[in-house]
Amino acid sequence: MTIVKESPEAGRRQRERVSWLERRAEASWFVAQKTPKGGTKWFLRFEVAGFYPRLVGPFTSKRNTILCLNGLHEKMGDFWGEIQDVRDEYGTVGEF
Repeated sequence: MTIVKESPEAGRRQRERVSWLERRAEASWFVAQKTPKGGTKWFLRFEVAGFYPRLVGPFTSKRNTILCLNGLHEKMGDFWGEIQDVRDEYGTVGEF
């Protein structure tokens, strides 16, 4: 038995999936700015506890902004084990 997978139509690229975000996007995460020509540029308001908020961008669409956030979360996942090591150094064991 042979399984045939359908491929996307020629000339169409497959839509990139958001896989690292745990919550739906909130309006407060985005900053839209009008350009002199009437277009819109999008920025991501990126916050980490203890740091000032940063604007990441510009992006041509809100979708690209979300894809960037997804990629940032993927990179953060790469070093999550190191974060746990620091927590273990200062944290407590047992019930809280």
